[in-house]
Amino acid sequence: MSQTSTAPAAECNVLLSTGVITSLSQCCTDFNSHQCEAGHVQYIYVFGDPATLDSRLTAFAALPGLTGLNAAVNPPAGAPAPVPDSIGKLTGLKTLFLRPNSDTSGFSGLPASFINLVNLENLELYNNAFSTSLFDVLSKLPKLTGLTISRNNFNAPIPASIGNMRTLKSLTLKGSGLAGSIPNEMGSLAGLLSLDLTGNQLSGSIPDSFSGLKNLSSLTLASNKLSGPVTAALADFSNLGQIDLSQNQFTGPIPASLAGLKHLNIFDFSNNQLSGPIPNSIVAVKFLRSLTLANNALTALPANFSGIAGADTIDFSNNQLSGSASSLKTLSGVTNVIISHNKLSGSILEACKLMPFKTLYLDMSFNNFEGDMTGCFTDDHRLANLFINDNPNLYGATNFTSSTYLTKCNFANTKVCAQDKKFQDLCQATCIGTPVIGGKSGNSAARAAGSMAGVVLTLLAAVSAAMLVA
Repeated sequence: MSQTSTAPAAECNVLLSTGVITSLSQCCTDFNSHQCEAGHVQYIYVFGDPATLDSRLTAFAALPGLTGLNAAVNPPAGAPAPVPDSIGKLTGLKTLFLRPNSDTSGFSGLPASFINLVNLENLELYNNAFSTSLFDVLSKLPKLTGLTISRNNFNAPIPASIGNMRTLKSLTLKGSGLAGSIPNEMGSLAGLLSLDLTGNQLSGSIPDSFSGLKNLSSLTLASNKLSGPVTAALADFSNLGQIDLSQNQFTGPIPASLAGLKHLNIFDFSNNQLSGPIPNSIVAVKFLRSLTLANNALTALPANFSGIAGADTIDFSNNQLSGSASSLKTLSGVTNVIISHNKLSGSILEACKLMPFKTLYLDMSFNNFEGDMTGCFTDDHRLANLFINDNPNLYGATNFTSSTYLTKCNFANTKVCAQDKKFQDLCQATCIGTPVIGGKSGNSAARAAGSMAGVVLTLLAAVSAAMLVA
């Protein structure tokens, strides 16, 4: 909101009388307290004792251009205060933010007059102590399109009356102690573009009624106790760009049909109990930028990653992935690749094929990779972070120099060493004994040569003894 003109003296006098300002010169100059547009005070930020808030709001009703209010209270003894009845006089409000001015709960209840806010479009309630009955009041607001409630501590289920709020386009109920199952009535909110229920205690499955939310572009159900299979009906959300079901208890396979979400760019199913292979179709979504499936029980990598070559991040860590990681060579454009704590095996050379391109962060630690790494990672790569530790069958030497981009690395519990002293320390990759030869230390080679010499001498001695006997 811009400050384009000075408010009329009458409006400034209102602010003076309520204590919002202490001088006329503050009327439209204090950005944190009030803003002016077209000669009227348009937005006010007011805080203080809830006992004086009622009279202040009554006075604000005399401000004809007021469309926004941010009210923060300091409840006495930390006890939440009811929203004053006079809030209903501010019928021009389009935006309202109610919260405490400290860490204690701010407001505790909405008055009946709240339904007079017929022009209210966006409501944000942060760190309050409302009961779920407030949804009955809010459902009567004819223009409400955006509702955000966070840190409210309802300790109750989402009421069925939520289904009556059909003007909503954005609904966020975050970290507010909502429990029980998601009501079927939520599927009636056909106009929703964004739904965020993060950080509650919701349980049960995603209701079938969600099939009515086909306009969603963002769905976030993270950090709850939701369970059961991931419904394939999500594939019908053709506009979905972000889906986050992380930190739940979902089981079963990832539906391959989700690949039909052509606008998907963020896909986070981490920290669940999903099983089976990662579908090939999921990594063929053209606009996918982040694919996070960490901490599940997934068993196999996709055969080809070329469909998401321009992604920022893939994280498949802490799964049960096994077999060859040869498909990683098609990850040439991905910036961050995390496949640690799995059972992947095979030659590390497959991973080298993705290094000369865009990858900056590579974590392949705690797997069963094997083979000679000599010459695998060089200064030609743009890696800033490289973790290959705890692959005990890796060996060889790296030839990083001071010109490399590498700033963090770990080669511990491998047989890989770094030729440069800086990287011996940085990567825990000290070359012990003589330099590496063909993937084995010089000491090992010498021992092998000594053993062969011993065998030869033994054979010669045997031959000599045989000749003497003859």
